[in-house]
Amino acid sequence: MNTNDIPFDLIQRVQPQLQGGEGIRWIAPANPRMALMGGLALWLFAIPWTAFALFWMAGAAGFKTPNFKSPAALFPLFGLPFVLIGLAMLASPIFLYRKAKRTFYIITDRRAVIFEDGPTVKIQSFGPPQLQNIERIQSPDGSGSLIFTERRTGRNGRGLKIGFLGIKDVQHAEALLMDLVTKAERS
Repeated sequence: MNTNDIPFDLIQRVQPQLQGGEGIRWIAPANPRMALMGGLALWLFAIPWTAFALFWMAGAAGFKTPNFKSPAALFPLFGLPFVLIGLAMLASPIFLYRKAKRTFYIITDRRAVIFEDGPTVKIQSFGPPQLQNIERIQSPDGSGSLIFTERRTGRNGRGLKIGFLGIKDVQHAEALLMDLVTKAERS
C-alpha cells in the first residue's frame, strides 16, 4: 500500500508508536480471511468436542431435566466446563477475525512493525538484525506471507509463525525489508 493511500485515522493511531524521525515506507492490513482459515482446524475439532460434552451432560442427567433437590442431580454440571471450553473453541474464528481486522503491518525506514490496535496497543518490532532470514510463502496471485521467526509451542514443537501474514504483493514488501537490511549493513 502506498503511504499516500493510508487512512488518516490509521496514521493518527500509528504515529505515536514511531520513534523520533522514523518514517513509514509501507503499510498493509492483516488479512482477516486468512485468520479465519487459521482457526478452521480448531473450529472443526470443537464441533465433536462440544457435542460429546453436551451428550455426556445429558447422559449424566439420565436424558431428562435433572431435579436439583438431591446432591446427585448436580453430577451433570461437571460437564459444564467442557461445554464452555467447546463454545470458546467454536467462537475462536470470530476472535481471530476481529484481531486481524485490528492488525496492520508496517515497514518504516528503521524496522518492521506488527501493530495490533484495540483497547490496548500491541507492538512487535523487528530490526534489521532480526530480518536476516525471512521466509517468503507466495501464492500464484502474488499474495503471501513473510515469516520473520517461529516461536515453538507445546511438546510437539509446532511453531507459531510470526511475521506479515496474508499480505498482497508479498515480493514488494520483501524487497523493502531487504533494502532496510542492506542499508543497515552499510551504516
